[in-house]
Amino acid sequence: MVFVLLTMLFLLVQLPASWLIQQLPTLPVPVSFAQTQGTVWQGNSQVQSGLLSAQPAQVHWQWQASELISAKAQWQLQAQVEQAQVNVACALTPSGWSVKGAVTASETQPLPQWAQLLPVGKAPNQRLIDFQQAW
Repeated sequence: MVFVLLTMLFLLVQLPASWLIQQLPTLPVPVSFAQTQGTVWQGNSQVQSGLLSAQPAQVHWQWQASELISAKAQWQLQAQVEQAQVNVACALTPSGWSVKGAVTASETQPLPQWAQLLPVGKAPNQRLIDFQQAW
């Protein structure tokens, strides 16, 4: 019994992100993943969505174990999309999910067109991301 539990724990800890991506349902927008490395807990992938940019974005994610204290499973995602830096926290809670963060470009670079639709942030050339959904 202990062996089975330890094996299941090992498989969960080592769960490859590429396997999880293959299990995703068809998304309402065209999205493709390439060169996915790492686990569900920490890794990176090239993500392409023609709706956002013609160029693929390199996305890095890191699970935030400290958020378990507040009954939250949270990942920090960072991506470079065109000339903009995207930083978001994606969280799952007992009551729903959320994606919160910002898209920021340097003062000398314009924000990508898709980011212009987001609410204006406090810093120059910054747009805010704040999506929440109850279960």
